[in-house]
Amino acid sequence: MSYAASVIKSIQRGTVTASTSGTSWTATISSVDTDKAISYKTGARSELANAYALTAVVLTDGTTVTVSTGSSPTNYSTVTSFTVVEYY
Repeated sequence: MSYAASVIKSIQRGTVTASTSGTSWTATISSVDTDKAISYKTGARSELANAYALTAVVLTDGTTVTVSTGSSPTNYSTVTSFTVVEYY
């Protein structure tokens, strides 16, 4: 798919809070076509912004965004912002 030639259908923004131990957390979004959508990290606050800068933001399925890190943070109020863009 060529993103440059496509028209944007929707833009969804949200946050995921690392409120429990582990290395991945999820957020629910309105349904998108995963073949025509892309997700990306748009920022972070607290520990993930510093020691865990290599945070992955993945569109797991049509309604789930998963944020993951290589190591479990000790600060469970860490917030990661994401954006999902769906194209026609």
